[in-house]
Amino acid sequence: MNHTYTPRINMLDTSKFDFHESTIVEFQKHSNTIKMVFEQVSYDNHPLERVTLILNNVSSVDTDAKKNQPDLMAAEDGEILFLDLEEHTCEFVIEWNDFLHKLRFHHKYIINFSNFSIVIK
Repeated sequence: MNHTYTPRINMLDTSKFDFHESTIVEFQKHSNTIKMVFEQVSYDNHPLERVTLILNNVSSVDTDAKKNQPDLMAAEDGEILFLDLEEHTCEFVIEWNDFLHKLRFHHKYIINFSNFSIVIK
């Protein structure tokens, strides 16, 4: 049985999340909010099926990628190589896989925001 809940972020230690090699399945910007959905994340060495990270009041998105608004997915599949989540900044590198064109490429992102929430399923 699946349960979805929004934990109080002050109860979670964000340093215990491990996004390395997780798959990003959604990466969209709406107004000043960015939503990212990941599969195969772990928290304190416990596997999580799906994690949604919502960055609110985004003030900047710095990237070497071409920005496609509002869908920031650069290809149909992406794997997180590195993700560092701080109080007002999220920095990460994604290895994108474009299966149609048989391409693999990397993009780095630095996103600044005022607050965030995490939903775990």
